Amino acid sequence: MTKKYIFRQKHPDTGKKTNRVGMITIFDEAEMHRVPEGAVEVGDEPVEDDKDGAYFEAWRIMPDSTVEIDMDAAKDIRMEWLRERRDSLLKHLDGVQFRCYCSKEQEEIDSIEKSKNELRDFPDKINWDVILTVHDIKHILPPCLV
Repeated sequence: MTKKYIFRQKHPDTGKKTNRVGMITIFDEAEMHRVPEGAVEVGDEPVEDDKDGAYFEAWRIMPDSTVEIDMDAAKDIRMEWLRERRDSLLKHLDGVQFRCYCSKEQEEIDSIEKSKNELRDFPDKINWDVILTVHDIKHILPPCLV
């Protein structure tokens, strides 16, 4: 007997329930006391659009006890991932650009600076208004980050 439950987490200071969810797996009936009050039993894939749980932090329990994705939170999660990727690329380009600077390769320095500016500007170029599903969010990857 394996059962999975999702529950609303409580704020550590106030004890009030938050929008964030937690998940617990119960392997036998003797562990049922660990399931928080108000938890919702879910199957192996509680959110059809997010089977791998990539946007778990954006899952929300709805009043009808279904689990849905908060699209704004999912967009924030994706944006955080994109920024981490961008920061890694910028760090690499800084090193390459410094070597070009030491070698006095001005054309290469200018080309690298152009690439760095594209990386810095990409967040403003994403049209979030046309992103309507988790599938859409998962496919946001500006060319400068490839």
